[in-house]
Amino acid sequence: MFGMLPNRTSFALVIAFISTFAQAGSLTSEWQTRYDNLAKVVRSKNFAIFQSLMADSYKWKTPDGKVKNRKESIAEFKPLFDMKSITGGEKVTAVSDKGSLTEVSYDEKWDFLSKDNKTSHYHEVGVDTWKQLRGKWQVVRTVTKLAEMK
Repeated sequence: MFGMLPNRTSFALVIAFISTFAQAGSLTSEWQTRYDNLAKVVRSKNFAIFQSLMADSYKWKTPDGKVKNRKESIAEFKPLFDMKSITGGEKVTAVSDKGSLTEVSYDEKWDFLSKDNKTSHYHEVGVDTWKQLRGKWQVVRTVTKLAEMK
C-alpha cells in the first residue's frame, strides 16, 4: 500500500491539509509580529497608540464574567502605563480566521516597577477578537480567561 501513488482525490486532500497548516502557521506568525509590536507600544508606555487599537465598540469580559466597555477598560489599563518601567510581552498561541473577524489566543506575562520601586508580575491568558475598521486592525473584544497579579 505504501508503494502506491495516491489517486487525484487523495493527493488533493493531502495538498489541502498541508496548505491549511501552512496558512495557519503563517497567520500565527503574522499575528505574533503584530503582538510583538503591541508589546513595544506597552513597554514604551505609549498609551495613545494603545487606546487607538481599541474599537469604539470594544468590550472586555473579565475572568469573573463582568463585561466592561471601552471607557471602563481604558480607565483600568491606564495605571499600568504610569509605571516606572514595564517589561514582558505576549505569546500568540492560536489564530482563527472567522470571516471579517480574527480571534487571537494569547498568553502574556508582564513585570512592572512602580514609581515607588515596588515590583509586580502579571500573567494573563485570553482571546482578542480583531476586525479591520476603516482600514486599520482594531480589537473589538477581549475575553480574559486567567488574570493573576503577584
